[in-house]
Amino acid sequence: MERTAPPQLPFSRSISLGAALIALALSACGADVDIHRDHGHDYDDLVYGQGQAQQGLSGSNDWRLDADLQAVADQQNLDYDGAPPYDGGSNCAGNATPGARTLRNVIIANFPQVASVGIYNCRVIAGSTSMSLHGVGRALDIMLPPVNGSGDNVNGDPIAEWLLRNAETLGVQLIIFDRSIWSVSRSPRMRDYTGSSPHIDHLHVEINETAAFENLPWYQNPVGPGPTPECPTLAVGDVVDDNSPCVQLLGPPQYWRTESAGHGGQLRWTNAFTGDTPSNRARFALRADGIADDVDVQVYLDPTHARFDATRYRLTTADGERVVTLNQAQRAPVGGGFVSLGVFRLDGNSTLVVEDNASAVPGETEQRRIMVDAVRIVATTSEPSEPTEPTEPTEPTEPTEPTEPTEPSEPAVPTEPAPGIDDDGPVLDADDPGAAGEQVIEVQLDSCASTATDHHVLGAMVILLALLRRRRR
Repeated sequence: MERTAPPQLPFSRSISLGAALIALALSACGADVDIHRDHGHDYDDLVYGQGQAQQGLSGSNDWRLDADLQAVADQQNLDYDGAPPYDGGSNCAGNATPGARTLRNVIIANFPQVASVGIYNCRVIAGSTSMSLHGVGRALDIMLPPVNGSGDNVNGDPIAEWLLRNAETLGVQLIIFDRSIWSVSRSPRMRDYTGSSPHIDHLHVEINETAAFENLPWYQNPVGPGPTPECPTLAVGDVVDDNSPCVQLLGPPQYWRTESAGHGGQLRWTNAFTGDTPSNRARFALRADGIADDVDVQVYLDPTHARFDATRYRLTTADGERVVTLNQAQRAPVGGGFVSLGVFRLDGNSTLVVEDNASAVPGETEQRRIMVDAVRIVATTSEPSEPTEPTEPTEPTEPTEPTEPTEPSEPAVPTEPAPGIDDDGPVLDADDPGAAGEQVIEVQLDSCASTATDHHVLGAMVILLALLRRRRR
């Protein structure tokens, strides 16, 4: 199945000047209030993050799990603890529990896209007489501004995935986000959510009583997301394959395909789509703590599945972020092999992310394939595989409009929410990926330069061509 970019809201030419001024005023002052308010309930201890200015980053599909994360989520072994009777508020805790505060602080510190996190409010679940877990200080609402009426999966899914992978460690018993719910108390644990609030603007996260009072080891030394403990420190010559615990496949799972080919007999691929922000992406943790020298970072390509000509690799190095755009179709060796992305200095926090969005994609389906497979670290004293020669970027010509792919249907039958689940909505209740005209080269984009005169000449030609085409009509 192919994808289209998330739909853009239409602009009405008939909007009045007065309505436009009102909309402008609301956009300027409403973000800090409306997204944190629902049914008139306020948190007693709202903590703001850095994400208030990140509205409209990206939207994708409902929150879904890939096969690997589904298996991990199903294996989490912990108790579900409900709330006591509301009894007119007499059983409310009076404040957030210590564990909920600790988890909130770690989330705020490690996920800058979060707008705010609120915990405590003495209330019942909407439409019921049952105590909300917010009333006993064991529920967190992690706020993320929605995008075009949908949940922000690009920014929300990584938070949900970290919580799920570490649910037993953190004592997380339930997560609701973007029309989906995961709970240790139900079977299946992951299912469609059909409560009164679709939870497109926040993640509702509950912890059990053991976590609430910090009686789990993690709460004595709380650390945020990073390479999992199973992800080893790398040495020169090591290979990180796509089935390694050092690799995360993020985004809607229906767009990830697995093939019995490539390095080690398995590879993954997805299709490129036209969009400003990535939807599916693969994240490699490259823990190179003990490597002091620069290394050649290489990716494995198979010509059958490596077909897209502008695949973006975003590499976090010891010297900052580097972006490489690779023509996979042109560079894939006959029979498959490793191809160099360049020479970099890595450290213990280095990552490599393969992204699926582009400024334009070809009409032919097979040419949209982006392959994800093994990554290898090679000493620079060794001859790198297919080294890349730096080139001067030039302004690209106007891209042709791609064909409209179809969106897969959602066959799942929605189920009713479990009794006692908090479906009331919230209590208070980077870079330039996919920019039009991105140059397809194979060096760090932030180190390239081009001549202003060439840009002006080419820009004038594009404008002239547009005028001529308009005259012909």
